[in-house]
Amino acid sequence: MRKLLLAALITTSTLAAAGTRPAAVAGAFYTDNPTQLRAQVEEMVAVESTETGSLALVVPHADFIYSGAVAGKAFATLDSAKVRRVILLGPSHFRAFRGAALPAPNLDAFATPLGEVQLDTEALAMLRSSSDFHGPTEAHAPEYCLEVELPFLQVVVPKARIVPVLLGNRTDREDARRIARTLTPLLDGSTVVVVSSDFTHHGDRYRWTPFSEPDLESQLLHLGQVTAGRLAAADPQGFYSQVEVSGDTVCGAKPSIVLAELLAHAFDGSGKVLDVANSGDVSGRWDISVTYAAVAFRGSWKAWHDEPPGSPVAELTESQGSQLISLARATLDSYLLHDGSLGEWYAAPHDREVLRGLAGAFVTLKNTGRRAEREGRLRACMGVVEADQPVEDAVIQAAV
Repeated sequence: MRKLLLAALITTSTLAAAGTRPAAVAGAFYTDNPTQLRAQVEEMVAVESTETGSLALVVPHADFIYSGAVAGKAFATLDSAKVRRVILLGPSHFRAFRGAALPAPNLDAFATPLGEVQLDTEALAMLRSSSDFHGPTEAHAPEYCLEVELPFLQVVVPKARIVPVLLGNRTDREDARRIARTLTPLLDGSTVVVVSSDFTHHGDRYRWTPFSEPDLESQLLHLGQVTAGRLAAADPQGFYSQVEVSGDTVCGAKPSIVLAELLAHAFDGSGKVLDVANSGDVSGRWDISVTYAAVAFRGSWKAWHDEPPGSPVAELTESQGSQLISLARATLDSYLLHDGSLGEWYAAPHDREVLRGLAGAFVTLKNTGRRAEREGRLRACMGVVEADQPVEDAVIQAAV
């Protein structure tokens, strides 16, 4: 009898554990002491903010000692009385795949030292019907990018259920747009979308070292502000182009594109960059560093709407032609210098109707400066003949 009872207890315990994803990085990225953890999170979100009632956030996911204060400024803008569901989007750091990955169907909660966070199983069941959400469920087991956001949610919006979604690094922009559209039916006044993403990873450790002293700190912070600004502007084209062309090491670029598409097609409101900081602020090192940003969006969700397809470009005015030339120059600067030139170009006012118009384009480079006999001579010319894409894409492609 005792053996049967013991076997029954073990079986029951195993089934209970199978329904909850245990914390993977408690004691590493954040303390595993529940009392200390709650006190730390309460301190990080105890900031005065004029931005309240946010429906979408971009937050970092590094060790709390480095990025917790930045994340806290964003989570502090949530309305604890209203939020009942949080769609968590983050990058998969351990598995390479295309599309989105959901937790295993047998899970109904994620655990942290503060307790369990319940999954919105109905929402997850709806998403599983889409082929874009068939990424590997096992990607969630070791992943930290969503887990480190959970203590903030447990303190700020303790009644909310979560929809954890990991995006694979092979996800392209069209995939991201379809994923965003699939998420749209879940959006309402009590639902918040939280993207977990660090920004620029700079240094030999990350194999990305375009900037150098003496102004390394200012270069990194400026790039972070420009890139985060494209998200705050709900500009999927500008954000995507800036990151892709510059090669910026934004680990959460894929989930950020999903959010940008949601904001551009299913949201009325505005975004604001709350903070941009760097691990160097804490470590004192800028040669190996990571940039963090907090962005919040206030407004209302709405039904998805597609932009009308672009029309063929018949003729450009002088002003419109100048815009395309400046786009080519900004593209070259971002591609060669890895800076924020392209993001800054998108931040300026432009004739969007013409930029979205369908046309081919050629970018021509001429020699200048070094040898007088070569001044003004053709150096290179590359182009896109077919008028099957927006002219802005054609110019960027040809310039690169």
